[in-house]
Amino acid sequence: SSDLALWLSFLADVFPSPRGRRVMRHLGNVTKNALSRGSLNRSVWLTALDSQMLDAVPPSASKAVESHFSLCATYTCGLWTIFHMILAAVYRDTQTNHGRHSRISAAFALARIRGFVSHFFGCDSCVQHFLHTYDSCDFGRCALDESDARGAVIWLWRVHNAVTKRVAKERNWKREAWPQTSECSECHIPDEFNEAKVFEYLLLAYTPPEKGTDDALQEFG
Repeated sequence: SSDLALWLSFLADVFPSPRGRRVMRHLGNVTKNALSRGSLNRSVWLTALDSQMLDAVPPSASKAVESHFSLCATYTCGLWTIFHMILAAVYRDTQTNHGRHSRISAAFALARIRGFVSHFFGCDSCVQHFLHTYDSCDFGRCALDESDARGAVIWLWRVHNAVTKRVAKERNWKREAWPQTSECSECHIPDEFNEAKVFEYLLLAYTPPEKGTDDALQEFG
C-alpha cells in the first residue's frame, strides 16, 4: 500500500546503519514499482523480504525470532525497539547538524510512528490506546517543539512505560517501570525518575556511541 511505501521511505532516511538504509530503500522501491502497476502482490513482497539481510540479521529471523534477538522474543518488543532506535537516531542527527537542517524533524518522526501503528499493528485495542494517547496529546506531546528530538525520545519512553503498566494491571503481572534499577541505577531517585539520566540511558541503549552502528544493532537482533 501507499502507507507501506511511506513507512519504508521514512526508514530509508532514519535507520541508523547505512546497510539498513539501503535495505529499506530497496524494499521501498519494490513497493513503489508494484503500486505503479496497480498493487503489491503478497508473493512479490515476501520474495523481496526473503532476499534481504538487515545488517547481521538474516531473512530467516522472522521465522525463528528466539535465535536472533538477544533482548526481544516478541514482535511487540521488537517494534518498541525500532521506535526507540528511530527517535534516538533522529536526535543524533540534530546534534550532527547542530540542530539545523536535520534530515527528519522529531514531529515528523512521531507522526510516521503513529502512521505505522495505525495501519500495520495487528492488535486493535493496542492501536486504539496508542492513537488515543497520541491524538489526546498525553504526556505533553503537543507541547513539544517540532524540532525537539530529545523531547520526542522522552515522550515515547513515557508512553512505553504507561503501556507496560496498563498491560501488567490487566494481566495481573508485576512489572517494574523501565529502565529497572538493575539496568540504570542513576535513572532512579526517590519516587520518580531522573529524566536526564533516562535520556542518556536511552541514547546509549539504542545508538551506543562507542561502537559502530552496524555492530551495535546486532545486540538488538
